[in-house]
Amino acid sequence: MRVHSRHVADALAAPGSPDLLVMTDEGLIRLGPLGRRIFEHAAEPKTVDELVDEALASFGPIPRADAESAVDAAVATLVEAGLIDLLDE
Repeated sequence: MRVHSRHVADALAAPGSPDLLVMTDEGLIRLGPLGRRIFEHAAEPKTVDELVDEALASFGPIPRADAESAVDAAVATLVEAGLIDLLDE
């Protein structure tokens, strides 16, 4: 499975903040650091494994199973919010 970010009306990263504010047709969504990293990294389609690797590189060494669980949950939340699409391989 591959993940790809959807086009949004606008996105703003406040200076010094790890969060990203995303403007959609439905309103404003605030992404925390992991959601932001996934959303930005998936501007080009990525596999979930690639997103896990990116999370580990960005946030430091944690058990891979924990990173996989966190990324899976974040991807599900981003899909539900309409910010990313799941693509068939």
